[in-house]
Formats: sequence, C-alpha cells, structure tokens
Amino acid sequence: MTDVARARGKALFQLRSHVARPRPIRVPPREVDPPRQVGLIVHSLASNPGRIVNIARRVTQSIGAQLWVEFTSLAEPGRTQTVRLRHRGIDSLVVAGGDGTIRQSIEELVGSELPLGIVPVGSGNVLAAALGLTGRRMPDQIRSAICGSLADIDVGEVTCLQGDGQLRGPFHFCCMAGIGRDARTVQSTPRAAKKVMGPLAYGMAGLGQILRSPMSMSWRVDDGDWHQGRDWTVLATNTPLVPGAHIVPGGVVLARDARMDDGRLDVVAVAPHRPDEWIGIAAKGLLGSTSSAPGLQYAQGVSVQVRSAVPVAVQADGDIVSTHCSEFSAGIVGQVCIRVP
Repeated sequence: MTDVARARGKALFQLRSHVARPRPIRVPPREVDPPRQVGLIVHSLASNPGRIVNIARRVTQSIGAQLWVEFTSLAEPGRTQTVRLRHRGIDSLVVAGGDGTIRQSIEELVGSELPLGIVPVGSGNVLAAALGLTGRRMPDQIRSAICGSLADIDVGEVTCLQGDGQLRGPFHFCCMAGIGRDARTVQSTPRAAKKVMGPLAYGMAGLGQILRSPMSMSWRVDDGDWHQGRDWTVLATNTPLVPGAHIVPGGVVLARDARMDDGRLDVVAVAPHRPDEWIGIAAKGLLGSTSSAPGLQYAQGVSVQVRSAVPVAVQADGDIVSTHCSEFSAGIVGQVCIRVP
C-alpha cells in the first residue's frame, strides 16, 4: 500500500469515526431495584448452557433473588416456558438465545411491565446488536440481563398474504421487517456464517443480491398514497442503524430518524435504477450523510403496506416468516420492557 493510499484510508476512517450516529432509544433508561424472582429461558442448543445457568445463579444469589430455569425444545421454542415462568410469579425474565427465541417470549410479554433481559447466544442476535448488548463478556451480559436498567421499546407485527391466498402471521419484530431482495439475502445466509459473524453475515450474503433485478412493488404508509415502482427491497424498520454492521464505529446508518421507542415505523425503500447508485447508497450508510441519495426513499408512520407483483420472501428480525408473500402489512402493536447496561 502506498503512503497516499494509507493517508486516504486514515482520513476516511477518521471522518467516519467523527460522524455522529443516532441513538436507537430516545428516552434514557431508568434505574430500578433488583428483581426478587428471576426466570431464565435457555435455548437448548446454546453453547455451554450449564455455564449460563451457573453464572445466572451466582448473580441471583448475590442479590438475594430466586432463580427459575427452563430450557427450550422443538415442541416448545420459548412462549410456553414464558407462560409457565409468569405463573410462578417472576418479576424479571431473562432469555439466553437468539432472535427466534426472544420473539417467542415477546409474543407473551408485549404490553406487560415484566422486564426482559437478553443474553445473545443465537446465530444472528439482531435485536441484541441493535441495542448494543453484544461484544461483551458473558458474566457482564448476564448481570446486565438480570440487574440492568429498563428501556421500553416498540414491538412491530407483520402479516403476509401468500400467493395462494393464505394469511400467515402475525409475527412480532423489534428491529425490522423486510420484503424483497433483503429477505432473499436472509434466505441465502448460511447458519454457520451467522454463528461466526453475527448480523454482519447478512451483509456479506447481500453482496450476491446487489446486482439482481429490482421487483415490481407498491407501498404506502398509513392511509397515504401508494408509491409504485421497482424496488430492491422495502423495509419497515424500528432502528436507525443496521444491527451489528460495525464496518464503521457506531454502525451503518439505515434510517437516521428512526427510534425504537417513538411509536412509529420508518420505511426505507431501496430502488437503485443503475448499478452505480449503490455507491451513493453505501456512502450514505457508511458516512451517515443527511443528504439525499438516488435510489432511496423514506417515510414514517404507524402502519406500512407493501404489495409485490410476484410472491417473494419476507423476513422479521433476520428470520424468514414467509417465502411467497404477495401483500405485506406491518404496524406497531405495543411495547416491551428491555434490560440494558
């Protein structure tokens, strides 16, 4: 590498480092007293589940709390365990798993005041990454999941009208739901890659979709006008940053005005008409620019509808919830209380 190239690289890194990244939550987390009855749900395929339980037991003993432990199974992936633990009278729940297990618990917790702590041991950990809960030592993650401060975040719900007329859903999400090439990217991301790279694996798989043709779609926010065109993807996002995309310090900006506690969804329609427009789209995300970029449209609202001329895949927080969706509907349905450091 030449001195000129090094200088350019250093200057670019410094520029990106000083770009202010939007905070995902508007309201500062609130301090609360330690819990007295803690429920812990551990994914059955988590690495070293015994260590997770032992650390959680030490933490609860140190604060004088009782610990109740449940494990998931194929027949009971998380929601049933959440119901049982609530019946035991827990005042705080911890889930050691991935986004699928967390969504199972959120389906039971949405609208309640029961705090949810997250120990991110899944393959993608999209929600945990969006909240800044990843990349920490396991004991620190577990202590925060049990004793951390509280933040209320919005919960979205997506339903899919299939190409055969069948309705799938609703499915809950906390970060984003997407239809089109974005979901195709999720489909093509190997589980092994997600395990090693986390949410960044989706970005790597997305490189194979970038030059694929956009799809004929139309979308609208709330009861507004329909936007018709050819879109690479349409996202209903609850977070301003691409979860886990730490290519630059602070993450890649997806929707600068989005917040996880504002009661609204932000629509990001990605519709590049020429391959070179991807450069502007990438630069906007990497540099956090506030200027417009060809191929990007934004909107905000409580509900989002998307229609696709050809049935296509839909993802919610990194999990495929439909493979042949013709009409996609998403909206905010409530909040869930999350423990954060």
